[in-house]
Formats: sequence, structure tokens, C-alpha cells
Amino acid sequence: LLHRSSGNITSQRANIRAKLGLKKSDNLKEALQERMRLYEEEHRQEDFSAMR
Repeated sequence: LLHRSSGNITSQRANIRAKLGLKKSDNLKEALQERMRLYEEEHRQEDFSAMR
């Protein structure tokens, strides 16, 4: 699909985990979804405050 080797994907996932301080056993997808949820929640509040 993206023409990347499985080794490359594994390496990229490891780099992302390291930057986020995650353990190898942590679910990367869930961790990223939670981070995005918190980010969106934070920015929704900022946008709401700017409207006042």
C-alpha cells in the first residue's frame, strides 16, 4: 500500500513510542487516539473561549 518494508514500519513505530515515552507493550494506536482526544478537547476549549 505505502511501499514500505515491515522493518521500516516497525522502526517508525519504535521511534514514535520512544518520543511518547511508551513501553513496547503499550498499544500505540490507543495511545495516539487518547493524545488526539486530549488535544482536540484542549483546542475546542480555546476556540470556545475566543468566541466570547
